[in-house]
Amino acid sequence: MSETTNTKAPRKRRMKRKIAAVAAGLVSITGAAGASVLVQNFMAAEFNAGAPPCLIKVAGDDIAFDGFDFTTSGTTTVNGVGVTQEVVTIDGLTGDKVWSQDVYRIENNCDVDLEVSIVSGAQAGVWTEKYLEVWLGDTMAPTDYPGIVAGEYDASPLVFEVGGPTNAATGTVTVPAGDWVPVGLIVTTGSAAVGSGDATWTVHAEMP
Repeated sequence: MSETTNTKAPRKRRMKRKIAAVAAGLVSITGAAGASVLVQNFMAAEFNAGAPPCLIKVAGDDIAFDGFDFTTSGTTTVNGVGVTQEVVTIDGLTGDKVWSQDVYRIENNCDVDLEVSIVSGAQAGVWTEKYLEVWLGDTMAPTDYPGIVAGEYDASPLVFEVGGPTNAATGTVTVPAGDWVPVGLIVTTGSAAVGSGDATWTVHAEMP
């Protein structure tokens, strides 16, 4: 009798374990079928400051002209961060129109070619009897003034005037790595012009 009792007892325990495992599996499958799935995969980024900029603006030859100046002491705020903002100062000659080929230069010191444009033209201040065109060069050392010879400047300059700007972005030119392009101006100042007009824009560069 004792042998028969010992043989049956383990079988009952195995049956109980098997039923418990199946029940747990059914609960798990039912829970997953009705749920949304969220997977998070984690990475890390190391942000180091201190590398010099590879796209820069420098003074051109025409700042030697009376009333033209180029400085890099200004700053502007982008995304809560103060970044460098170059400033061009123009003292218009009242009653005259002035062309300039090379007020400042956009240098590509990056390791790749860049597609460059001038965008986001905006103005403030007094623009009565003042007119300004900002031309993006399409070649190094152009032979003539903006708007005179085709192919040396992008055909769509920024235009600032009373009620403007009437054109707030240039087209795009390719600046190969190690090259530069000039930015020229056309400035018209009325004989009765007074006060100061302010114009701002952004040099935009993108790797093609």
